[in-house]
Amino acid sequence: MPDSTFCATVYCDPLAQFCAVCYDAIHFIPAALIPFPTKSMEKSYLIFGIAALGLAAALQFREAGRFEEMRRMRQESVVAAVVPHQPTPIVLQKSVDAIDAPAGERFFLENDAMSVKILANGGGIESIALKKYPAALHGDGPWQFHPSGQPALSLALLPAGGERMPLLDVPFAPIAARADSITLQGTLADGTTVTREYRMGSKGEPYQIRHLLRIVPSTAAGRAMAIAVSLGSLTPGAGDPSLLQFVSYDGKKAKFTSPRAFGASGGFFGIGRRGERTRIEETRPTAWAALKNQFFTAILTPDVAALGATTFSAAGIGGAIGGSVELPMAMAGHETVLAMDYYVGPKEYARLERMGQNQDLVMQFGWFGFIGKILLLMMMGIHHIVPNWGWTILLLTLIVRLLLWPLTGAQVRSSRALARLQGPIREIQARHKNHPKKVQEETLRLFREAGVNPAAGCLPILIQIPIFFGLYAMLRSASELRFASFFWIADLSAADTVGHIGQFSINPLPLLMAATTFLQMHLSPTPSSSPGQRLLFQAMPFIFLCFAYNLPSGLVLYWTVQNCCSIVQQRIIQRRLARQEKEIKPQREGKKKKSRTATRH
Repeated sequence: MPDSTFCATVYCDPLAQFCAVCYDAIHFIPAALIPFPTKSMEKSYLIFGIAALGLAAALQFREAGRFEEMRRMRQESVVAAVVPHQPTPIVLQKSVDAIDAPAGERFFLENDAMSVKILANGGGIESIALKKYPAALHGDGPWQFHPSGQPALSLALLPAGGERMPLLDVPFAPIAARADSITLQGTLADGTTVTREYRMGSKGEPYQIRHLLRIVPSTAAGRAMAIAVSLGSLTPGAGDPSLLQFVSYDGKKAKFTSPRAFGASGGFFGIGRRGERTRIEETRPTAWAALKNQFFTAILTPDVAALGATTFSAAGIGGAIGGSVELPMAMAGHETVLAMDYYVGPKEYARLERMGQNQDLVMQFGWFGFIGKILLLMMMGIHHIVPNWGWTILLLTLIVRLLLWPLTGAQVRSSRALARLQGPIREIQARHKNHPKKVQEETLRLFREAGVNPAAGCLPILIQIPIFFGLYAMLRSASELRFASFFWIADLSAADTVGHIGQFSINPLPLLMAATTFLQMHLSPTPSSSPGQRLLFQAMPFIFLCFAYNLPSGLVLYWTVQNCCSIVQQRIIQRRLARQEKEIKPQREGKKKKSRTATRH
């Protein structure tokens, strides 16, 4: 019979608990089916422990290079922080005749949240600066959405059976303008008139631009089936490159495409093999499409669903991704009127949810999204009372631990009950070492008589795992934590690096987390019969130090505070159980004494 204490041990963090549950599912839960440890099983436990250590070390070395590159990019962004431009909006009458604009002319729109730079050639958006979000920590300039390759909302006609015709060189001139809106007009070579109107602050959202597009074909114009509207392109910036993606939503399901999708693939045993590609086309209806990185997103939502979407690989620092949607055009000889909302701003759940078409899916909360949303709302509520994100995470952790108190108590009680049975279990194993079936029967009988369920300590863990992963998905892309400080931590959305030894970064918070992990392991019952189990158990602090060393400090802060809460909670429960056992012990001895007296008589 395997050492079941490992299953019921109260680990300091849900990731360790998750590993334990997987380990238990393989080795411990079907107790009636698995014999007591043999030499081969002991060897497998030992190999499992060593492999876990090797995997943790390999992951740390692999991630170190990526996070070092991210750190370098952060430093470069500090030096090259964008200096805010001084827009000079064109002052025109409310409605004027079209005028010629120089080829390099730019028009500026502005509100309290952002400033927009529009190109005269093509009428697309060259850049958008978010005034309330700095480009770099301690930098003076705002973060800018600066598409490379082709401007945002640039147009391309898609004629029937022909190649797309970009309208990047068509000169547009203003026919009406104010500080927060402008109307541009341009004429194509065949006489077709294109009118473009931009209005900021659409539907009360300061980061949203309302765009109206009107195309009046001339008699000589050819038939165009659709028009492609570009979302621009986006780079990961100084954030996590794995969160840079193009998103398309068909009304039911969101599809996420990362830059890795453009690389060559050998397929599965040659099936599905492909070479490198520069674009990926989708023909399904598209309710909206988006570009997103760790903290910001650009979302295009047309009033009428698009015919499809195209993702393309774009050049940029650290890799970039771009995209466009194809909107339907009217029949030949008829004018086309299209309207759309273009949001460029932070990935804030409340803002995106108010847009009304599930645009909050760009938050990518994952399988446990409903838990991530609940935790995010709790965190926002706490922050309204305590305006510091570090203290907010700390208080959120305390609330979660209080809600999980009954489950943790059940784990501790199960752990202590199984620990008391380890001695009898080893006696059974020694007495029937040549009869595995007898060991199973005697062990199960011992569990029934003691009223102990070996899986009782694992079931509460299964409930806590979604909470951890929901919190992880929420914290890793919460724009609210970007550049938020807490004690020595300069940015809760990044590792709390305070210095370097050569190429190795010094992150104090993960070290503190590992120390609390070790203390929690020391207070918990440890497996005693299997060397492999003991090795894996004792290596947990090092394993999760490697996993967490470069994680966002906001998540590691939650992890560390949870460890401290677990230590305090476990000590309270253990003392209470010990006091109850002392009270019950004299009663048991009295009953035994009366039983012996009755036997003599």
